[in-house]
Amino acid sequence: MTRLFSRGGVDGVLGVTQFVPDLTIIITLPVIDFPVSDNALYLINEVDQSRILTHLYKCVITGAPDSLSDVEIPVESFTTRKRSGSPTYLSIVVKDAGTYADLISNRSNGEIVMSRGYILTDGSTFFNEIVRTSIDDIKTFEGGDNSSVGLVGYKTVSSNGKSRTLYNPKYRAVSNGKRRFRLPVDNFIEPGDEVTIGAETFVIDFVTITESENDSSMELSEL
Repeated sequence: MTRLFSRGGVDGVLGVTQFVPDLTIIITLPVIDFPVSDNALYLINEVDQSRILTHLYKCVITGAPDSLSDVEIPVESFTTRKRSGSPTYLSIVVKDAGTYADLISNRSNGEIVMSRGYILTDGSTFFNEIVRTSIDDIKTFEGGDNSSVGLVGYKTVSSNGKSRTLYNPKYRAVSNGKRRFRLPVDNFIEPGDEVTIGAETFVIDFVTITESENDSSMELSEL
């Protein structure tokens, strides 16, 4: 499996991102002996943060609409914006256009699937899909010894709405009575969810997630 990048440390605590094509660098923490749940979704959702060695992201371009297999590609950075009642937006940058441009363009009728996961102290690895869009624009950039592919996609999705408690806000702002929080990335947040952050409970209208070598953040806001 080619992992696009990993982020060491615990949610809310500064970690180090390692960009590696075929290897994940793991920052080893003391092993804590917790039983592993058989319910992977529950485990990722509720796992004690001390069990997490590193966070992982991966990106897959689906190939079935073009009669091809899926392909996993290493992403340099991505941004996704989700808004209630509007199409989800996803933008990603892929290094090394010479290697990946044709693999992507040959699957132009497929979808971009971004997933986020964890490696736990017992060696278990789990991923959850956080965004899926069509491929609506493909651009290749070249300059000097560097090249990259930029992808943009959209997709309208619905959310049933759920309740979730979040922790470790990094930033809070209020404008015209509407709240905006910046927090560590959470795998399960969608527009329309009701969140509790500290003493405040409100319904999210807008979710923005940004990941790169130097930034990892999730912003939630009311509209």
